[in-house]
Amino acid sequence: NTVYKDVCFFNIMMDSSQLIPRGFHFANENTHDGVTNGKFDFKDRRDVAPVSYYFIDFGLSSRSPSFEKRGNFTGRVGQDRTVPKISDTIAWDPFKVDIYQLGSVFALIESDYIGLDFLHPLVESMRQTDPSQRPDASGAL
Repeated sequence: NTVYKDVCFFNIMMDSSQLIPRGFHFANENTHDGVTNGKFDFKDRRDVAPVSYYFIDFGLSSRSPSFEKRGNFTGRVGQDRTVPKISDTIAWDPFKVDIYQLGSVFALIESDYIGLDFLHPLVESMRQTDPSQRPDASGAL
């Protein structure tokens, strides 16, 4: 019963603590301390699976007390400006917006990596212009 309303590539973070046990420097990602170049210790993600991912920035999110009391919203949402059917005056379903926005993230990943064509039908369904044609969260899983 929680809606996020700002699903985007930059609001999904990976916990890299198992992949890079010594950590990495925020300004020089190929070093542990930001200064020392050379050997950068890391583990393959297959060796530490599963890798955890987290949503950050819950500034636009909201929670309903129950499934039956979930409501619709008006106004703009988050960083993804491509979401269709968003209005300042006509109420929209925020859960379907979350599905669309996550579909946009998957579309970026699908286009950047080879071998993810199997995701295309899911991405297409999540990014339908008509919100009623998008799957709900359990349908997308």
